[in-house]
Amino acid sequence: MSGTRSRATRLRCSWPSRPSIPCIDDAACEEARLWTPEDGRPDRVGQYHAVSGLRIDASKVGDAHVFRRWGYHPPIIMDGEIKEALERTGIVGGRFDEV
Repeated sequence: MSGTRSRATRLRCSWPSRPSIPCIDDAACEEARLWTPEDGRPDRVGQYHAVSGLRIDASKVGDAHVFRRWGYHPPIIMDGEIKEALERTGIVGGRFDEV
């Protein structure tokens, strides 16, 4: 595992859309499969077809606190500090998973 990922501060959450950042760590994910021409979806070639066991490379995130991953839209990524602030204020309903 690379030292550039920060599992403690990046969390997955299903909420409204945000800017997209190319930060998926393909090698660290359980599976990261891209659309190919053989899939018959020329509009999607090069984008992510399936991602499981999502892990991101925090070094590619910069100072973003809430964002989506480029090429694979669901769900959004949120900094752990924002998650904690939401919980402190009583805002609930999101599902959070470390990535």
